Amino acid sequence: MIGSQKGGTAKTTTTFNLAYCLRKMGKRVLAVDFDSQANLTTCFGVEDTGVLDDTIGHLMMAQIEDEKMPSPKKYIRTKDGVDFIP
Repeated sequence: MIGSQKGGTAKTTTTFNLAYCLRKMGKRVLAVDFDSQANLTTCFGVEDTGVLDDTIGHLMMAQIEDEKMPSPKKYIRTKDGVDFIP
C-alpha cells in the first residue's frame, strides 16, 4: 500500500509505475484507487470517472449496507495487463 495524507508526494505516480513494473516482472497486479479524486483511474485511461457505476466507493457502500456484491467482472478493469478497481 502506498499512502500519505500530504498531497503532491507522488502517491499516484508511484502506484501506477510500480503496478506496471510488477506486471513486467510477471506478477499479477490489482491496483485499487481509493483517492476521492480518482487520479489513478484517470491514469489508466478512464476520462470521465463520474459516470462509473462500480468503483471501490460503491463496493464499500454495498458491503456496509449488506447488499449483494456485483460480479468482479463488472468492477475489475484491465489496462495493458494490469487489473484495477476505479
